[in-house]
Amino acid sequence: GLSLVVSSYSGEDVIVAFGGYNGRYNNEVHVLKPSHKSTLSSKMIETPVPDSVSAVQNNTNPTRDLESELEVGQEGKIREIVVDNVDSEPLISKHPETTEHLIATLKAEKEELESSLSKEKLQSIQLKQDLTEAESQNTDLYKVIA
Repeated sequence: GLSLVVSSYSGEDVIVAFGGYNGRYNNEVHVLKPSHKSTLSSKMIETPVPDSVSAVQNNTNPTRDLESELEVGQEGKIREIVVDNVDSEPLISKHPETTEHLIATLKAEKEELESSLSKEKLQSIQLKQDLTEAESQNTDLYKVIA
């Protein structure tokens, strides 16, 4: 699996993700830097990979948002991707109308999916019956030929 290390480097908190196996071994290194900023502009920076990586002391603030990601590319460069922080508000609003509307929408989708599932089950039963009938006819034809 993927290995994660939480540490502090030059006074900056970082999360380093590396390794992993998904059908083949992965040698990419991703560095995530937490940030207190709420709005960030997107930018990409490429710099050469350092020859060595030193271990640093573990010290982080888990409540901070992730600001950037460093990737080691095939060319041996580190690409830093800085992304905007996502809104920390919960997805479901605390307004009763919004919650009721969401519940009604989910119930309607559930009913639609259940109806579609029932149709698929009926079609599956019909196809099984057709297959059984075709196999029976095939057996009868084989008996006539033999």
